[in-house]
Order: sequence, then structure tokens, then C-alpha cells
Amino acid sequence: MSENLPPQHTPASPPPVPSPPVPNPPVPNPYAQAPYAQGAYAQSPYVGQQTAQVPQVSQAPQVSQAPQATGSYAQAPQAALGPYGSPWPATPHPAPAAPATSAPRTKSLGLIALLIAAGGIGLAVILAGIAGARIGEPFLMAAENSGPDGALDLAYFSGVRGWVLLGEVAFWLGTITGIWALVQGIIALVQGRGRGAAIGAVIIAILGPALFFVVLVLAMALGYAATA
Repeated sequence: MSENLPPQHTPASPPPVPSPPVPNPPVPNPYAQAPYAQGAYAQSPYVGQQTAQVPQVSQAPQVSQAPQATGSYAQAPQAALGPYGSPWPATPHPAPAAPATSAPRTKSLGLIALLIAAGGIGLAVILAGIAGARIGEPFLMAAENSGPDGALDLAYFSGVRGWVLLGEVAFWLGTITGIWALVQGIIALVQGRGRGAAIGAVIIAILGPALFFVVLVLAMALGYAATA
């Protein structure tokens, strides 16, 4: 009888229910750039710290720089650069002062020296000529009758004492005026106050003594020749 029984069907087991997928924990990237925190002292998370991955936020727009305050600490305006790009400003140099113009020097100093030389020495030479013509004969007579020592006998000049005195005055007049004109002429020549006149005064003062004695001797010779 068992052979005639129909085969028994075993009920099928229900299909297995799929389990929900388990999400894998996020693995932190050690080379990921830490997000910028907006706080002044915000600390970025350490690499390797087991934290949940934070989505990267977009960078905040840059805030325009606030204008600088104009208080006591305000920055001074930058000075102009010196020459050749030097940070030191160029030092202004004062303009050279104009040379002081001295007052024009007059030519009176040299002119006065020339007048003294020409007038004093000229007058001395004229007086020497006049006196020499008067004392020429007594002088030659005293020279011929001189003693053994060559001394002149002054007795021969007793009649011409006034002319002898005039000759002495002429000699000292020429000496004083010649020295004066020579010194003043040199000063005028050095200072440039009438150099032409100063040169003339110096020449006359140097040649004055020689001219004096030449005129005196010639006048004495002519005076002796006139009375002989």
C-alpha cells in the first residue's frame, strides 16, 4: 500500500530575508586639508583623530580691508624718495651766496704818491740847481786850497752862506719826499689803487737822488765857468 501512495511534497522554506548593508566607518585622510575655522584661535583637528568626516565648506569671501584709523598711531605719509631711489629724502642745498661786491677803490693813493714824488723831488732839483750855480766858484777855490788832509776851508763860503743853506734844504726836501713817495707808491701798487700813478711815483723816488746830484754838479760847473 505504500507503493500506491502519492508522493508527499514537503513545503518549501521561506526565502531568507536580506540583511541591511552595514555602512563602513569613514577612514580619515591623513593628507586632507583641515578646514579653515573663522575663529582667531580655532584649532584644526589632528590628523588621525577618530572623528566623523566634516564636509568641506566653501571659502568665505574676502572682506575688504577697513580704512586705517587717523588717530595718534596713524601712519605718516611716505616721504618722497631721494635721488637714485634712495630711501633718504634729498637734502636741499642752499644756493651759493653771491660774492660780496666791495666798494670800487679809488686811484687817489697812487696819484697822491706821484704828485709828492714829482713835486717834492722836482722842487729839490730846481733849488739844487740855483744854489749850485751860486756856490760853484767858492767850492772850487776851497777845493784847490784844501789842506793835506783834504779838508775844505769854510772861509771861502762866508759870502754864500745863504745859498749853502738853500742847497741843504733842497737836499732834505728831496730825501723826505722821495722816501714818502716810494712807500706810498708801493702800498698803492699792492692794493691796486692807481697802479699807473704808483709805478711813476716809485720810479721818480728811486731816480730822484741821482738826478739831484747830477743837476747840482752841473750847476756848480756852470757857475764857476760864468765867473772865471
